Amino acid sequence: MRKKTQCNASCVGLLVIVWKTKKKMDAIEAVHAALSTVAKNQGCTSSILVGTVSRHTLPSTASFSNVSALHSKAHASATSIVVLQRTLLATSESSLVFSARFENPSTDAATTAGVEPKPLSSDPALTTSNGKRKRNLCEDQEEAVTKARKRLSSVNAPELESELEMAQAVIERVLTLRGPAGEVLVQSYALLTKKLKPSDAMPSVVIAIRLNSGIPVHVSSLKRCLGTCWKDGVVSSSNSVNGVCDRDLPLTEEGEASKRMGNLPMLIVTSIPKPSKYECP
Repeated sequence: MRKKTQCNASCVGLLVIVWKTKKKMDAIEAVHAALSTVAKNQGCTSSILVGTVSRHTLPSTASFSNVSALHSKAHASATSIVVLQRTLLATSESSLVFSARFENPSTDAATTAGVEPKPLSSDPALTTSNGKRKRNLCEDQEEAVTKARKRLSSVNAPELESELEMAQAVIERVLTLRGPAGEVLVQSYALLTKKLKPSDAMPSVVIAIRLNSGIPVHVSSLKRCLGTCWKDGVVSSSNSVNGVCDRDLPLTEEGEASKRMGNLPMLIVTSIPKPSKYECP
């Protein structure tokens, strides 16, 4: 009798686990369906649910507003059953992909929902020599952006000085971006001045950033780094966009090798918002 009672209890427990798992997956599927509707409206060419990850293939070039629409919907769709852990952007081969990962709130992973990757210096998985090499790379990049800003200051109108200062600050923040395992994301960047429209009274300060292929970036982190520049820009898996091309953002040796294998980097192009006195009516 005791064995029969224990068996019945085990069966009931198993049924409860199965029921809870199904309830969770039904909820995730509902969230994915809602996200897929928004994705279609934003020009996404495909949507697929992989486990608890809602994955959407964007056009090769997508605006910040396209990405923001998906990011906002992912947050709005989260429930007590389905917790949003993070939203990510990455290139996958030649495609540009937005992903939203959801978790069961009863799991340990849910306690870290929305948590950003650890800073490079605090990641125990990195060796001392590797960490030092990456820190040196970042220092070289930060020195280079200072030189680029000074070079542009010398050949442009004084009116652009404040915009160049803002652009330098944006790039310095972007250089701190890391992948999930502490990978350095930025491969190359450029500070440019150009008129975006023939009717523009003044040239704009344009920021172009190339991220390494295949390494996802947190959408929240990218938005925070770009600040006010997360307004009118694009992300792309194309070689060039808005007049910015390989000549402006040369690939590293690793980047060239990755591209030859069909893995394209991510290109981000945006501009410093113009003061109202320069905006055309």
